[in-house]
Amino acid sequence: MQNLHQKITKTVIDYRKQEGLLIELTQEADFTKFYLELGYSSLFEYLNQGQGISAATVSNLITVARKAVQIPA
Repeated sequence: MQNLHQKITKTVIDYRKQEGLLIELTQEADFTKFYLELGYSSLFEYLNQGQGISAATVSNLITVARKAVQIPA
């Protein structure tokens, strides 16, 4: 049990780090609009169709990324 708990705890920590990085990269993509050069009409389309992230997750990701720019830490 303890081993499973440790694995889950480590995975959650890693997940949070990666989630933070993905938010930062989403902010950069939103600013540069590089996805237009790849043929996507929006950041949403790029993340959803191009990267295979669910529509709900993409919506939340973009909202958080944009809000974080408006209200810096």
